[in-house]
Amino acid sequence: MDKKERYDLLSKRIKEVRKEKELTTEFVAHRAEISHDEYLAIENGSHIPNELEPIASIAFVLDISVDYLTGFSDEKKPSNQSEFLNKYDISDEEQRMTREILHTVMLLDEDEQKELLEIIKEELNKNK
Repeated sequence: MDKKERYDLLSKRIKEVRKEKELTTEFVAHRAEISHDEYLAIENGSHIPNELEPIASIAFVLDISVDYLTGFSDEKKPSNQSEFLNKYDISDEEQRMTREILHTVMLLDEDEQKELLEIIKEELNKNK
């Protein structure tokens, strides 16, 4: 696969995974900490960053491996956040629920995340 084909595949896979997860371009760009214009250019294939960081950030937000996005693997493996979960002795179902919670929380803005954290702490304290 030449560079052009790899870049085309990167753009195609980013868009495909984003749509599968029902995320907006604005959301992914914001969470990946890149401008919306840069994200759109990457997803549309008109810009490939010189550094890996934006691609790695997009992969993390989409919970998919960089290898999959860049065409070095055809296996849709989760990103490092799933590897992090594997370090804990929890079932596959608990890992799935944890990922779902994480993605749901990521949809909230910072103030809403702080408010949710306070609610969780209060509930945990009630049960002590």
